[in-house]
Amino acid sequence: YRATAPVPVVTAQAAIGLEGGGWGHGYGLSQWGAYGYALDMGWTSTQILEHYYGNTSAGTVPVDTVITVRLQALDDAQTAVVSASGGLVVDGLAGGPWKSVLVRESSPVGTAPAYAVWARSDAEVCPAATGDPTINGWTLVTPSVATSVEVRTQSDPYAAGTTYAQLPAVCSSSGTVRSYRGSIRAVNDANGRSRTVNVVKLEQYLRPVIATEMSPSWPAEALKSQAVAARGYALASTYTTYARTCDSTCQAYPGAATRTAIGAGYTAREYASTDAAVTATANMVRRVVSSGTSNGVIANTMFAASNGGYTRPSPDANMPFPAVVDEGDDTSDNPNY
Repeated sequence: YRATAPVPVVTAQAAIGLEGGGWGHGYGLSQWGAYGYALDMGWTSTQILEHYYGNTSAGTVPVDTVITVRLQALDDAQTAVVSASGGLVVDGLAGGPWKSVLVRESSPVGTAPAYAVWARSDAEVCPAATGDPTINGWTLVTPSVATSVEVRTQSDPYAAGTTYAQLPAVCSSSGTVRSYRGSIRAVNDANGRSRTVNVVKLEQYLRPVIATEMSPSWPAEALKSQAVAARGYALASTYTTYARTCDSTCQAYPGAATRTAIGAGYTAREYASTDAAVTATANMVRRVVSSGTSNGVIANTMFAASNGGYTRPSPDANMPFPAVVDEGDDTSDNPNY
Protein backbone atom coordinates (compact mmCIF):
# COMPACT_ATOMS: atom_id res chain seq x y z
CA TYR A 1 0.00 0.00 0.00
CA ARG A 2 1.34 3.43 -0.90
CA ALA A 3 -0.28 6.69 0.18
CA THR A 4 -1.15 9.16 -2.54
CA ALA A 5 0.52 12.51 -2.11
CA PRO A 6 -2.00 15.29 -1.51
CA VAL A 7 -2.69 17.47 -4.50
CA PRO A 8 -1.82 21.10 -3.68
CA VAL A 9 -4.70 23.55 -4.02
CA VAL A 10 -3.70 26.59 -6.06
CA THR A 11 -5.60 29.78 -5.29
CA ALA A 12 -5.54 33.06 -7.16
CA GLN A 13 -3.04 35.55 -5.76
CA ALA A 14 -4.59 38.56 -4.07
CA ALA A 15 -3.73 41.96 -5.50
CA ILE A 16 -1.69 44.04 -3.10
CA GLY A 17 -1.53 47.82 -3.41
CA LEU A 18 1.39 49.70 -1.95
CA GLU A 19 1.10 53.41 -1.34
CA GLY A 20 3.87 55.64 -0.09
CA GLY A 21 5.01 59.20 -0.20
CA GLY A 22 7.39 61.78 1.08
CA TRP A 23 5.83 64.29 3.45
CA GLY A 24 2.51 65.72 2.33
CA HIS A 25 -0.55 65.08 0.19
CA GLY A 26 1.34 64.55 -3.08
CA TYR A 27 -0.63 67.02 -5.25
CA GLY A 28 1.31 69.52 -7.31
CA LEU A 29 4.66 71.05 -6.40
CA SER A 30 7.05 69.35 -4.03
CA GLN A 31 9.04 72.01 -2.19
CA TRP A 32 12.05 69.70 -1.93
CA GLY A 33 11.49 68.78 -5.55
CA ALA A 34 11.62 72.44 -6.58
CA TYR A 35 14.80 72.74 -4.54
CA GLY A 36 16.32 69.71 -6.28
CA TYR A 37 15.31 70.78 -9.78
CA ALA A 38 16.72 74.28 -9.19
CA LEU A 39 19.95 73.28 -7.42
CA ASP A 40 20.84 69.91 -8.95
CA MET A 41 19.40 70.27 -12.46
CA GLY A 42 19.47 74.03 -13.07
CA TRP A 43 15.78 74.32 -13.90
CA THR A 44 14.07 77.70 -14.05
CA SER A 45 10.94 78.45 -12.05
CA THR A 46 8.92 78.25 -15.28
CA GLN A 47 10.20 74.72 -15.94
CA ILE A 48 9.44 73.71 -12.36
CA LEU A 49 5.89 75.08 -12.49
CA GLU A 50 5.11 73.54 -15.88
CA HIS A 51 6.38 70.16 -14.67
CA TYR A 52 4.22 70.03 -11.55
CA TYR A 53 1.15 71.88 -12.81
CA GLY A 54 0.24 70.18 -16.05
CA ASN A 55 -2.88 71.29 -17.95
CA THR A 56 -2.33 74.87 -16.76
CA SER A 57 -0.74 77.91 -18.35
CA ALA A 58 0.94 81.06 -17.10
CA GLY A 59 -1.49 83.83 -16.20
CA THR A 60 -1.76 86.99 -14.12
CA VAL A 61 -4.08 88.68 -11.65
CA PRO A 62 -4.78 92.42 -11.27
CA VAL A 63 -2.14 94.65 -9.71
CA ASP A 64 -2.87 95.58 -6.07
CA THR A 65 -5.19 92.61 -5.48
CA VAL A 66 -6.21 92.59 -1.81
CA ILE A 67 -6.62 89.42 0.26
CA THR A 68 -8.27 88.81 3.64
CA VAL A 69 -6.56 86.46 6.11
CA ARG A 70 -8.19 84.96 9.20
CA LEU A 71 -5.78 85.09 12.16
CA GLN A 72 -6.74 81.80 13.74
CA ALA A 73 -4.97 82.23 17.07
CA LEU A 74 -7.40 85.07 17.83
CA ASP A 75 -10.60 83.11 17.18
CA ASP A 76 -13.33 83.83 19.76
CA ALA A 77 -11.14 86.47 21.39
CA GLN A 78 -11.05 90.24 21.59
CA THR A 79 -9.12 92.17 18.93
CA ALA A 80 -6.35 94.17 20.61
CA VAL A 81 -4.18 96.25 18.27
CA VAL A 82 -1.05 98.20 19.23
CA SER A 83 1.49 100.36 17.42
CA ALA A 84 4.77 101.61 18.87
CA SER A 85 4.57 104.71 16.67
CA GLY A 86 1.21 105.68 18.12
CA GLY A 87 -0.44 106.06 14.73
CA LEU A 88 -3.57 103.93 15.13
CA VAL A 89 -6.96 105.12 13.85
CA VAL A 90 -10.33 103.39 13.44
CA ASP A 91 -12.23 103.74 10.19
CA GLY A 92 -15.42 105.79 10.62
CA LEU A 93 -14.65 106.87 14.20
CA ALA A 94 -13.34 110.25 15.33
CA GLY A 95 -10.29 110.50 17.55
CA GLY A 96 -6.76 109.29 17.64
CA PRO A 97 -4.15 108.63 16.70
CA TRP A 98 -3.62 106.07 19.47
CA LYS A 99 -0.99 103.57 20.54
CA SER A 100 -3.54 100.93 21.56
CA VAL A 101 -7.04 100.04 20.38
CA LEU A 102 -9.30 97.37 21.88
CA VAL A 103 -12.36 95.93 20.11
CA ARG A 104 -14.84 93.63 21.83
CA GLU A 105 -18.25 92.30 20.86
CA SER A 106 -21.00 94.21 22.63
CA SER A 107 -23.99 92.22 21.38
CA PRO A 108 -25.04 88.69 22.40
CA VAL A 109 -23.96 85.84 20.14
CA GLY A 110 -26.65 85.16 17.54
CA THR A 111 -27.84 88.75 17.29
CA ALA A 112 -26.71 91.43 14.85
CA PRO A 113 -22.99 91.99 15.43
CA ALA A 114 -21.94 95.13 17.27
CA TYR A 115 -18.66 96.13 18.88
CA ALA A 116 -17.43 98.40 21.63
CA VAL A 117 -14.14 100.21 21.03
CA TRP A 118 -11.66 101.53 23.59
CA ALA A 119 -8.35 103.29 22.96
CA ARG A 120 -5.37 104.89 24.64
CA SER A 121 -2.57 107.15 23.40
CA ASP A 122 -0.16 106.90 26.36
CA ALA A 123 1.29 103.43 25.77
CA GLU A 124 1.19 100.12 23.94
CA VAL A 125 -0.90 97.85 26.16
CA CYS A 126 -2.11 94.28 25.57
CA PRO A 127 -5.21 94.26 27.82
CA ALA A 128 -6.68 91.46 29.89
CA ALA A 129 -9.30 89.35 28.13
CA THR A 130 -12.04 90.34 30.58
CA GLY A 131 -12.97 93.19 32.88
CA ASP A 132 -13.75 96.85 32.39
CA PRO A 133 -10.89 98.45 30.39
CA THR A 134 -11.75 101.96 31.65
CA ILE A 135 -10.56 100.96 35.13
CA ASN A 136 -7.08 100.41 33.70
CA GLY A 137 -6.56 103.61 31.74
CA TRP A 138 -8.58 102.97 28.58
CA THR A 139 -11.06 105.47 27.14
CA LEU A 140 -14.32 104.25 25.65
CA VAL A 141 -14.48 105.55 22.06
CA THR A 142 -17.92 104.08 21.30
CA PRO A 143 -20.15 101.57 23.12
CA SER A 144 -21.57 100.14 19.89
CA VAL A 145 -20.55 100.13 16.24
CA ALA A 146 -22.26 97.75 13.83
CA THR A 147 -21.00 95.00 11.52
CA SER A 148 -17.21 95.25 11.79
CA VAL A 149 -14.35 97.44 12.98
CA GLU A 150 -11.26 98.29 10.90
CA VAL A 151 -8.07 99.44 12.63
CA ARG A 152 -5.10 100.84 10.68
CA THR A 153 -2.12 103.13 11.09
CA GLN A 154 -1.65 106.58 9.59
CA SER A 155 1.61 105.38 8.01
CA ASP A 156 1.55 103.71 4.61
CA PRO A 157 1.98 100.00 5.55
CA TYR A 158 3.41 99.21 2.12
CA ALA A 159 5.96 102.01 1.75
CA ALA A 160 9.61 101.00 1.64
CA GLY A 161 10.50 103.38 4.49
CA THR A 162 7.75 102.20 6.86
CA THR A 163 9.23 100.51 9.94
CA TYR A 164 7.73 97.60 11.87
CA ALA A 165 7.04 100.04 14.72
CA GLN A 166 4.66 101.92 12.40
CA LEU A 167 2.58 98.85 11.50
CA PRO A 168 -0.52 97.66 13.36
CA ALA A 169 0.23 94.70 15.61
CA VAL A 170 -2.13 92.27 17.33
CA CYS A 171 -1.82 90.92 20.87
CA SER A 172 -2.22 87.18 21.47
CA SER A 173 -3.16 85.42 24.71
CA SER A 174 0.41 84.11 24.97
CA GLY A 175 1.82 87.64 25.03
CA THR A 176 3.30 87.44 21.55
CA VAL A 177 2.75 90.53 19.41
CA ARG A 178 2.57 90.21 15.60
CA SER A 179 2.92 93.15 13.22
CA TYR A 180 1.02 93.14 9.94
CA ARG A 181 0.98 95.18 6.76
CA GLY A 182 -2.46 96.41 5.77
CA SER A 183 -5.21 96.78 8.39
CA ILE A 184 -6.79 94.68 11.14
CA ARG A 185 -10.51 93.93 11.07
CA ALA A 186 -12.77 92.60 13.84
CA VAL A 187 -15.71 90.74 12.31
CA ASN A 188 -18.30 88.05 13.11
CA ASP A 189 -18.52 84.76 11.23
CA ALA A 190 -21.83 83.32 10.01
CA ASN A 191 -22.53 81.91 13.48
CA GLY A 192 -21.87 85.14 15.32
CA ARG A 193 -18.40 84.18 16.58
CA SER A 194 -15.68 86.80 16.87
CA ARG A 195 -12.88 86.70 14.31
CA THR A 196 -9.82 88.85 13.60
CA VAL A 197 -8.79 89.36 9.97
CA ASN A 198 -5.78 90.98 8.30
CA VAL A 199 -6.74 92.93 5.17
CA VAL A 200 -3.56 93.18 3.08
CA LYS A 201 -2.33 93.53 -0.48
CA LEU A 202 -1.60 90.11 -1.96
CA GLU A 203 2.02 90.79 -2.88
CA GLN A 204 2.78 92.01 0.66
CA TYR A 205 1.01 89.00 2.15
CA LEU A 206 3.25 86.69 0.14
CA ARG A 207 6.52 88.10 1.50
CA PRO A 208 6.42 86.32 4.91
CA VAL A 209 4.53 83.35 3.42
CA ILE A 210 7.38 82.45 1.06
CA ALA A 211 9.96 83.04 3.80
CA THR A 212 8.08 80.60 6.06
CA GLU A 213 7.04 77.94 3.55
CA MET A 214 10.61 77.71 2.18
CA SER A 215 13.94 78.66 3.68
CA PRO A 216 15.11 82.08 2.43
CA SER A 217 18.47 80.44 1.76
CA TRP A 218 17.08 78.12 -0.94
CA PRO A 219 17.81 78.62 -4.66
CA ALA A 220 16.13 81.66 -6.23
CA GLU A 221 14.29 79.60 -8.87
CA ALA A 222 12.75 77.39 -6.18
CA LEU A 223 11.63 80.46 -4.23
CA LYS A 224 10.08 81.95 -7.38
CA SER A 225 8.14 78.76 -8.09
CA GLN A 226 6.89 78.79 -4.49
CA ALA A 227 5.77 82.41 -4.88
CA VAL A 228 3.61 81.57 -7.91
CA ALA A 229 2.21 78.45 -6.25
CA ALA A 230 1.38 80.27 -3.00
CA ARG A 231 -0.25 83.17 -4.85
CA GLY A 232 -2.55 80.88 -6.82
CA TYR A 233 -3.32 78.68 -3.82
CA ALA A 234 -4.43 81.72 -1.79
CA LEU A 235 -6.60 83.16 -4.56
CA ALA A 236 -8.20 79.83 -5.50
CA SER A 237 -9.34 79.38 -1.91
CA THR A 238 -12.96 80.00 -0.93
CA TYR A 239 -12.27 79.74 2.77
CA THR A 240 -15.06 81.79 4.37
CA THR A 241 -17.37 84.69 3.58
CA TYR A 242 -15.24 87.06 5.68
CA ALA A 243 -11.73 85.79 4.82
CA ARG A 244 -10.26 84.41 1.61
CA THR A 245 -7.64 82.35 3.46
CA CYS A 246 -6.16 81.76 6.91
CA ASP A 247 -2.74 82.00 8.53
CA SER A 248 -2.17 78.49 9.90
CA THR A 249 -4.08 75.54 8.46
CA CYS A 250 -4.15 77.17 5.00
CA GLN A 251 -0.57 78.26 4.42
CA ALA A 252 1.87 79.65 6.96
CA TYR A 253 1.60 83.42 7.43
CA PRO A 254 3.31 84.84 10.53
CA GLY A 255 2.91 88.51 9.61
CA ALA A 256 5.66 90.97 8.78
CA ALA A 257 7.41 90.77 12.16
CA THR A 258 6.94 89.35 15.65
CA ARG A 259 7.80 90.37 19.21
CA THR A 260 7.82 88.11 22.23
CA ALA A 261 6.15 90.89 24.24
CA ILE A 262 5.46 94.63 24.26
CA GLY A 263 8.82 96.39 24.37
CA ALA A 264 10.77 93.43 22.99
CA GLY A 265 12.77 93.63 19.77
CA TYR A 266 11.28 92.83 16.38
CA THR A 267 12.03 89.57 14.59
CA ALA A 268 11.55 90.13 10.87
CA ARG A 269 9.56 87.56 8.89
CA GLU A 270 10.45 89.17 5.57
CA TYR A 271 13.79 88.56 3.84
CA ALA A 272 15.57 90.05 0.83
CA SER A 273 15.77 86.75 -1.07
CA THR A 274 12.10 85.86 -0.68
CA ASP A 275 11.03 89.47 -1.31
CA ALA A 276 12.98 89.25 -4.58
CA ALA A 277 11.12 86.06 -5.53
CA VAL A 278 7.77 87.75 -4.96
CA THR A 279 8.81 90.81 -6.97
CA ALA A 280 10.21 88.73 -9.85
CA THR A 281 6.90 86.85 -10.18
CA ALA A 282 4.59 89.77 -9.40
CA ASN A 283 0.92 88.97 -10.08
CA MET A 284 1.77 85.63 -11.75
CA VAL A 285 -0.48 82.56 -11.28
CA ARG A 286 -1.27 79.34 -13.14
CA ARG A 287 -4.63 79.15 -14.93
CA VAL A 288 -6.55 76.03 -15.91
CA VAL A 289 -6.48 75.22 -19.62
CA SER A 290 -10.03 74.30 -20.62
CA SER A 291 -12.42 74.64 -23.56
CA GLY A 292 -9.60 75.61 -25.86
CA THR A 293 -8.56 78.64 -23.81
CA SER A 294 -5.45 79.17 -21.73
CA ASN A 295 -7.07 81.93 -19.66
CA GLY A 296 -9.26 79.76 -17.44
CA VAL A 297 -9.86 79.95 -13.72
CA ILE A 298 -6.96 80.31 -11.32
CA ALA A 299 -5.62 76.83 -10.63
CA ASN A 300 -5.57 75.64 -7.03
CA THR A 301 -1.78 75.25 -7.02
CA MET A 302 -1.41 73.08 -3.95
CA PHE A 303 2.06 72.14 -2.74
CA ALA A 304 3.67 70.03 -0.04
CA ALA A 305 7.10 69.36 1.42
CA SER A 306 7.94 66.19 -0.50
CA ASN A 307 6.20 63.90 -2.99
CA GLY A 308 8.41 60.87 -2.45
CA GLY A 309 9.35 60.54 -6.11
CA TYR A 310 5.97 60.70 -7.84
CA THR A 311 3.06 63.13 -7.70
CA ARG A 312 -0.57 62.16 -7.24
CA PRO A 313 -3.20 62.85 -9.94
CA SER A 314 -5.87 65.23 -8.70
CA PRO A 315 -9.62 64.53 -8.87
CA ASP A 316 -10.45 68.26 -8.76
CA ALA A 317 -11.24 70.27 -11.92
CA ASN A 318 -9.35 73.26 -10.51
CA MET A 319 -6.33 70.99 -9.95
CA PRO A 320 -6.08 69.18 -13.30
CA PHE A 321 -2.45 68.18 -12.76
CA PRO A 322 -1.51 64.73 -14.10
CA ALA A 323 0.79 62.51 -12.07
CA VAL A 324 4.46 62.98 -12.97
CA VAL A 325 7.77 61.49 -11.91
CA ASP A 326 9.44 63.77 -9.38
CA GLU A 327 13.17 63.34 -9.82
CA GLY A 328 13.87 66.68 -8.15
CA ASP A 329 12.52 65.25 -4.91
CA ASP A 330 15.53 62.89 -4.89
CA THR A 331 17.90 65.67 -3.86
CA SER A 332 20.44 64.59 -1.25
CA ASP A 333 19.32 67.29 1.20
CA ASN A 334 15.71 66.03 1.35
CA PRO A 335 15.16 64.24 4.69
CA ASN A 336 11.74 62.90 3.58
CA TYR A 337 12.59 61.12 0.34
